[in-house]
Amino acid sequence: MSDMARATGTDLQTARVMRIFLQEDLADLSEDEFMMATSHLTGLFRNFENFFYQHETGAMEDHLWLGMRHSMVGYYHMPNVRAWWDQRKLIYSPKFVEFLESQPRVDSLPKLNQFTT
Repeated sequence: MSDMARATGTDLQTARVMRIFLQEDLADLSEDEFMMATSHLTGLFRNFENFFYQHETGAMEDHLWLGMRHSMVGYYHMPNVRAWWDQRKLIYSPKFVEFLESQPRVDSLPKLNQFTT
């Protein structure tokens, strides 16, 4: 997770592509940029799946899981992510898919360029 965040936080192209994918019109992305974003999301959700199983098996404590779960559900409920998920969810385990799709929308992640003080 740290490597993914670092890549997005230090590479302007990756940051731009992910911002557009997460918050804007996908038509603004080239085919290569779209592939970059979907690959990034595949890795992100593989990590989420791993954290889900760590928690399920007791290897991840609740206080760590709560933050990860909030992040996971926030991403899941973003419109472009949901469209991506609906096309690719079969690559994830059925138990993880069932868990994620049963999660109600919570206060989603704020827009990446907006913070409140």
